[in-house]
Amino acid sequence: MQISSDVGEFTARILIAFFAGALIGLERERTRIKSSKKYDLPGMRSFGLTSILGALTSYLTVNPHGMSGGLILAAGTIGFALVLVFYIIHRTIMLRLSGITTYLTLLIAYVLGLMTGVGLLVEAVSASILTTFVLAIKYPSRRIVAEISYDEFIALLEVGTLSLILGPIIYSLNITFLGLSVFKVYIFFMIVLLISLFSYFLVKVFGTVGLETSAVLGSLVNSEATIASITSILDRVSDPATWSKLLKLTTLIVISTLHVRSAILALVAVYTFLSTKLATQLIIPVLLATLPAIGVLGFLSVRREKTLGPGKFVLESPLNWGSAVKTAVAYSILTLTVYLISGTYKEILPLVAFLGGLVNATATIFSLTAYASTLPPSLVAGSLLLSIASATLNKIFYLSEKTYRTGKWKMVFATSVLMSIPFFAVALFELLQS
Repeated sequence: MQISSDVGEFTARILIAFFAGALIGLERERTRIKSSKKYDLPGMRSFGLTSILGALTSYLTVNPHGMSGGLILAAGTIGFALVLVFYIIHRTIMLRLSGITTYLTLLIAYVLGLMTGVGLLVEAVSASILTTFVLAIKYPSRRIVAEISYDEFIALLEVGTLSLILGPIIYSLNITFLGLSVFKVYIFFMIVLLISLFSYFLVKVFGTVGLETSAVLGSLVNSEATIASITSILDRVSDPATWSKLLKLTTLIVISTLHVRSAILALVAVYTFLSTKLATQLIIPVLLATLPAIGVLGFLSVRREKTLGPGKFVLESPLNWGSAVKTAVAYSILTLTVYLISGTYKEILPLVAFLGGLVNATATIFSLTAYASTLPPSLVAGSLLLSIASATLNKIFYLSEKTYRTGKWKMVFATSVLMSIPFFAVALFELLQS
């Protein structure tokens, strides 16, 4: 007897329904094993069979084969509801157990079965995985919640409010003044806040290692916002020698990460907007300019020294509003200044590249490559490298108040100049070739 395609499809749906439910049941069985309370929980079989019931119900509703689809759906759903009600009564009254998680997951398993029965296979599997994940993080999430103070919780709510409520409003207004987008300033302000919050938790848990990790990850997003957040956190280190050492260390990390990130973006932008051939020609000069940064990151990644461990930083607040405001103001002033100057000299690409890099290297790289298709390759390469070099120098505009007050900004500036030399040198060589 030859099996029809309908039978094969039906079997596949039933199997997927079972595995979608059984995955949730597997987590429930693990919870029962780990729990100190001796009571039974539905496991893989119960959840798998619940999903099969849902799949049979919806499949027969869509393909009634002479029966009433509405009657089938009602019978299946009522049958599941009766089982669930008896289970709730047994668990609540006879076993005197509280909680609704298991009831909700049984209901979800039934709905997953309904989804597979009508052909929503990928959606059902995705929902099953997500549900299992939410159940599995019960104990880790409890530990995290226990460690979060009320101030930290309020800080998370403040960031969420600014992101989800204020952000869409500013975006919809679309206000621009002399080339300065209010929404871009808002984004910059939010990046500073997010990096400061992210750095706060990393430093709280991992100490100096968390600070270094924050410097790398933050610089992959925005190096200016990162240096502002990191230096504001370092202001809380009481020992001057340790503070100075960490300031130099994080400056090196931020700048080196900026160089590697910008170099990769430059090659990607040239490959995307211009040509593969030009991108290939740029590999050697970009690599030469980036080698010192790669070397610094490589050296720092293998060293074993830990300056401060967890709990050694005196962290007063998860969010540094003052640093975020000052950094956003500095960004706005710098953007307006560059806009006014570059508007006079638009025909001079290297100058525009240098000035643009002072504000944001990423935006400058993509702006340059967007209209440089008719320019000589050496001119494009030199301009791109020049923007990265100037982005190295702009860190001095975003330091914390203590860094300026104690004169340590000179050390940051000297480090920035030293790290920018390879990019300036290769950029000058390329520009002379053009």
